[in-house]
Amino acid sequence: HHPPNLGRTNGNYAPKILIASLSNTAVDRVLSCLLKLNFSSFLRVGSLKKISKPILPFSMQSAKREDELKELQQMKKQCSSSEVCFIDEAISSCRKRENTRLLQETCVVGATCNATTFEVFDGLSFPIVFLDECSQQIEPLSLLSMRFGAKRVVLVGDPMQLPPTIP
Repeated sequence: HHPPNLGRTNGNYAPKILIASLSNTAVDRVLSCLLKLNFSSFLRVGSLKKISKPILPFSMQSAKREDELKELQQMKKQCSSSEVCFIDEAISSCRKRENTRLLQETCVVGATCNATTFEVFDGLSFPIVFLDECSQQIEPLSLLSMRFGAKRVVLVGDPMQLPPTIP
């Protein structure tokens, strides 16, 4: 699935988009909205234990694949029966992919600002950055997600919902 005309210049090109936030919950909320819109061509980078279960099949972490599989197996033992299918799908996905190649080929990537410092992001470019809950972050943390050659940055935050961290 591809979003309709999302920055396509010639039918074959869609710019890479980074969806970042201070919290895992905020990143997963945005990605969950994409799923509800039937868009699933994204990748979620971060600690598997902190990613919401429905997003796990679209996730990867910077650890070695073997470590990722072990962590997913552990999570499977500790989760509810309604969440097992998500973890099984994540295990299947983990076995099929090569993290670096997948990150390079995926147009939409979600991660916390802290996770953008992971080694798997080295050498990547994101011309568009969507920064959610930006009023909750201090400026240096926000800049971590913008260091990938951002040409456009969309800052989202509702000070009436969550007051700024630094007024």
